[in-house]
Amino acid sequence: MIWLFLKALNLFFIFIFIFSMLVFIITCTRERKASALSLAVSSLFSLLCVLVYVFILRIRLSAAGFSACVIFGCAIGAALGLTASVYRDETGHIMMRNSAWHLLFWAGLFLFTQLTVFFFHENAGTPLFL
Repeated sequence: MIWLFLKALNLFFIFIFIFSMLVFIITCTRERKASALSLAVSSLFSLLCVLVYVFILRIRLSAAGFSACVIFGCAIGAALGLTASVYRDETGHIMMRNSAWHLLFWAGLFLFTQLTVFFFHENAGTPLFL
């Protein structure tokens, strides 16, 4: 029964991945409104994905290891945030526009995960999580 649940979860996340990939590629350099809610939803979705990876790959991390991963992820997010342009439009809304660095970074991470699975096969859990 658990395998049926995991297959359904797999299909769900494949759909989310394809949808996210298409949206990201299409809207990478478009300007959009920045709000605390949109940033919080993005962060919570990333945390959900990490928790699913931890569950599926059965990775056991100490609190210090998990904290280090969170700090590392925040540092990367802050570095990428510095490459985006943020400004107020004429109506007073805070707007942002990503640079091509976001797309290149995302493509590099995708390539890394695919190559890790290709070379490590069943032992890819820990390198992928890190």
